[in-house]
Parts: sequence; C-alpha cells; structure tokens
Amino acid sequence: MAENLSPRTTSGLNTVRQWESDKELLKECRDQIPFHLLCPEQYHHLNAENIEESPYAKPDDDKYQGDDLLLKRLTLYFKEIMTWVNNPPCALCGCADTKGRNTRGPISPEEREGQATRVEVYWCPTCNAETTLFPRYNLPRKLLETKKGRCGEYANLFGMYCRAAGFDTRYILDFTDHVWTEVYSQRMGRWIMCDSCEGLIDVPSMYEKGWGKDLNCVLAFTTDSVVDVTRRYTRKFKSQQFQERRRPICPGGEIQSGMIIAQFNANLRHSNRMPKKRIDELDQRMSIEKTFLEATEKMDSWEGTDYSEGRQSGSLAWKISRGEAGNVSSVQNNGTNATDGSTTVVELSAGDMADLSSLKLRCEDDTVPSTISMRLPDFVMSFAIQETASDSAKKEAFLKFINNEHNDTAGSTPFIGYCTKQGLPVYLITNAAYPFQKSTDSKGNHMKMWKTYHFVPESLSGESDVSYC
Repeated sequence: MAENLSPRTTSGLNTVRQWESDKELLKECRDQIPFHLLCPEQYHHLNAENIEESPYAKPDDDKYQGDDLLLKRLTLYFKEIMTWVNNPPCALCGCADTKGRNTRGPISPEEREGQATRVEVYWCPTCNAETTLFPRYNLPRKLLETKKGRCGEYANLFGMYCRAAGFDTRYILDFTDHVWTEVYSQRMGRWIMCDSCEGLIDVPSMYEKGWGKDLNCVLAFTTDSVVDVTRRYTRKFKSQQFQERRRPICPGGEIQSGMIIAQFNANLRHSNRMPKKRIDELDQRMSIEKTFLEATEKMDSWEGTDYSEGRQSGSLAWKISRGEAGNVSSVQNNGTNATDGSTTVVELSAGDMADLSSLKLRCEDDTVPSTISMRLPDFVMSFAIQETASDSAKKEAFLKFINNEHNDTAGSTPFIGYCTKQGLPVYLITNAAYPFQKSTDSKGNHMKMWKTYHFVPESLSGESDVSYC
C-alpha cells in the first residue's frame, strides 16, 4: 500500500511547497488579482453610494460574506483568465483538428525548467507532421506565464492565487484523476471545496452526484498536514462497490492507511518546527474535521443538495471518455425520450466539432428540430438539386460543407447536423435545434418523411449511426 499511497502523497506535498517557496511570485499573483472588481464593497475607497456591483456577482452571493465571498468570485475570475486546452492548434498552420499521438519526457531547457512531467505530442492532419507539443508544466511561475492547461494546471496555479490572497489553502488529489483546492473559512470554521475548472465552490457533491465519478481515495495537502478527505466527497463509502475500488489503494485497510498518513504528519511537524500555537490550531481543525468525516461515512445519499450537472470544462467527447459528463448515459441509441418522443439534448461545442473523427452522424426518422439555422448554401449544392437529391447525396453535400476548412460560415457556427425530407432542401441546425420532436401537422397528426441528422459522440452511438469519415 505504501508503494501506491506514499509516492502520491509526496507529490502532493511538493506541489503545495512550491506555493510558499517563491515569495516574489506570490506578490506577482497578488498584484494581478483585481480585488476592487471582485468585492468592490470591501476594496473600494470611494463613497459607498458610488460603488458599482462586481461583474462576478451571482444571485447566490448572499450565502457568503467577507473572505468567503471573495473566494467565490476569485474562483470565477480565475476560470475566466485561464485557457482550457483539449488539443493545442498546430504550431505550423494553426489547424485546430490536431490529434494526440503519444507522450514523452521533458527534453528542452524550457520543458525542464517548467517542470513538465510529460510532453504531449500532437499530429496535424493538414501538415501531416507531429510538430505540435503541449508540455504539462508544474512550476507555478511557468503556469503564471502560460495560463493554460487542464485540471492539473488550473488547481496548481489557483492554489498559488489563493495563497497570494491570504487564504489557508489545500491541494486536493483525487486518485481517479482530478485535482482541485480547498480553502479554510474562518467564518464557517471549515474547509470549502473550490474547483477553478468549473468556477464553483462549496459543492462537494459535484464529482460523485453531478459528474458520476466512481471515487476511491481523495487526499488533502498543506505544507504542514495531510488529510484523507474521501468521505467528504462520497456518500457510498460503506458500499461494497466503493470498498472494492478503494482496496487496491489501501489493501491494508483504513488502519494501515491512517498510520501512513499519521507518519507523514508527524514528519511534517518535526521538519517544519511548527510553534505550539500552530500545532494547537491544526489539532483543533483536524479534530472537528474528523468528527464531520466520520459522520458522513454513515450517510448514503446527498440529501440537501440539488447539484446534478455533469462536468462543464473540457470537450464532450473527452468528458464522456473520463465518465464525467453526468447523466449522458440516459441517451438511448435511438436518441428519443420514450415518454414524449423528444430527443435528449446532446450539445456539441466548437471544440467537439473540431474533432469530427470522434463523432458519428445519427439519423432521427420522422423527427423535426425545434428551430433551423439556414439552408445549405448554393455553392455546395444548388437549391434545385437539393430538392431532387437522394438522402445519400444530401448527406455527402452536408459533410463536404462541414469539412470545408476554408468556409468562414462553417467555421464560425458549430452546425451539428441538418434536417430534410423528399422534395425539400437541406436545412442546417445548431445546438438551438434541441430538443427534436416527432413531426406533426397543424392538427397534431403524425407526419412521416422528415429526417433529422445530428452528430453524437461515438461512445453514445448505436449500430445504425454512420461514421463521419
């Protein structure tokens, strides 16, 4: 068990130590935080009557006060200044349709200085070259320069921002491949979960209930403590399935894992030469938290929370591949809701549409969209030909239009499909077309012959769906 738990604990501690090691960087982060915009009522020195509302204000702000409200808005601000990278554009031609091919270790001085644990290598279908690299940097100073990445980069740099703002901050490591932060609230007397990828705080149910993650172990790190906070983020701890997932990480059981964490804490207190006042503060916090975590172990549901959204950050295909897209499994192979005939919404972003190789085109018979966007342009297929064309010819014309990288219209609007029927042209649709409905006339009688085609991730496709290529 030490072979699994100990190295990852050491890695987590190394991350938080970097937040404290560069005092000049902490100052640079603090100088970048627009406190006067986050909480103008606290940081603006003008007459209160002249204070404008924060651009990061939300309807639920009244649940928080003081530093807790600052934290809530800081999380939103941070998400705004970061850039999420599903796949980087080609370094040579700018093509957005690059495909990940492999990873390698750091080679260049920049990669090494930025503490890149690995470098992702991408292939460009236009250049037919593997020249685009995405180093996964870990050095906060480098991240402050790039401000791009995924959850690892987000949590690492956001932790630095929180420390720069004066918060006691923990780095949270989920062994099922996600990281976030927690900040201690003096006002509430507890730790608050903060996910800078999503721009959300204080919703610990998000991962298990919202994203549908099958958690197993979640650890929290500061420079002077390690805590197993798994129970905060699950209501299935006592279930057989959860324990089976946890056993490979903790084969010696909870007593042995607790002993390993206790040893880390003892070493931290000794090496940091913590004053008695800090030790007493930590002991009090850990005692209160232990009582709370033991209580949650007996809970089997997320009562009192209505959070049920899937993950927002990342492309849909990527989220589905990680099992974090929420309740997308409710989409049936025929794409319809059995109760009223409407389709389940499977919205696709521009990023999703950039990787058409991971999508399939689904046909919904006798179905019409809620709205259409425009007709297939004449330069692809003339109106007269569209009226008489076969289904296969219309499909070929649509795919040609979507694949035309030089077409500004196709590039600016993510068309996710089209609808048509015999004797009529091809009508393009966007995400606004959802939900689809069974086609009926003015009297509500079922009208056949209409067909709606739309892209879906390959992981949600059925046998009748056709590949894009």
